[in-house]
Amino acid sequence: MSFKVKFWGVRGSIATPSPNHVAFGGNTSCVEVSCGGRRIIFDAGTGIRNLGHWLWRKNVKDAHILFSHTHWDHINGFPFFSPAFHGDGSFTVMAGHVGEIGGIKKYGRADVEPDLSGAARSDARHAAFRRFYGG
Repeated sequence: MSFKVKFWGVRGSIATPSPNHVAFGGNTSCVEVSCGGRRIIFDAGTGIRNLGHWLWRKNVKDAHILFSHTHWDHINGFPFFSPAFHGDGSFTVMAGHVGEIGGIKKYGRADVEPDLSGAARSDARHAAFRRFYGG
């Protein structure tokens, strides 16, 4: 069984995709782990956009997306993750630390935190939003 880790985004708060950053990449946080035919995506920074295009070309139709935390640079690529919005895929989006405000689907209603509620509407019909409990 093969185990693969690919970094689709490694930058901090601000994406910097440019020729000057080709060696290490310019997209914000997104890591893909695949093993035994399953795929887990950690964070949905701007790197998830290119991952989505790659998954589409490879006809990959399901994965779990786990948010390490919900700072903007870890979630702002999700609205551009096309497999969650088109086709017949199934993607489960999970975060474990936002239950007190209604979970990841309702996240973003306060202060300066980003609002995923628009992305969580019916237009993301191939994404299910779930809470998990860390232990």
